[in-house]
Amino acid sequence: MELHRTLEKPSKELKVGDKVWLLLTNLSSKRPTKKLDNRKGGPFTITEKVSSHAYRLDLPKTIRVHNVFHINLLSLVTEDKDFHWKQVKPPPIITEEGEEEYEVDHVVNWEWRNGRLYYQIRWKGYDPIEDTMERAEKFAEMHDLLADLRKRLPGAPMPNDSEGKTKSNKQKKGRSIKQEANGGK
Repeated sequence: MELHRTLEKPSKELKVGDKVWLLLTNLSSKRPTKKLDNRKGGPFTITEKVSSHAYRLDLPKTIRVHNVFHINLLSLVTEDKDFHWKQVKPPPIITEEGEEEYEVDHVVNWEWRNGRLYYQIRWKGYDPIEDTMERAEKFAEMHDLLADLRKRLPGAPMPNDSEGKTKSNKQKKGRSIKQEANGGK
């Protein structure tokens, strides 16, 4: 009888309002293999205790699954006290017609690859390690971003400049903002 009682009681207690990681073992993703997929998602906030073993999470609308999960799929978020590191929650994903879009903070750098212009993009709410190289044509209609780019990097080519030029008269890489601020040194 004692064995059954210990099996029924959950090993950990979670409260409404706690931040938890969700194990993504049962959720499908667009990654090519399970090996390359993220192990945990979140952190998410517990909104309701449904039963002794099930909790309701506050999931974003982009995750289209039922929002009640077993306690074994949840692990409490703990802050790292040794390095005073705090998990930064990125801004919410804006969905438009089923596509995920992120907000651009600014253009850090630029370069030519195989005859095409690419911008190094800093995303709003993300660290510099999360910067990505994106084709300049994607940003041709973002006039505020291009005006900011002209201020930061006056010699940087614009998306419409890449048409009709040969590789020989193109520079290979742009200068970073720090180099521009120091007079190009």
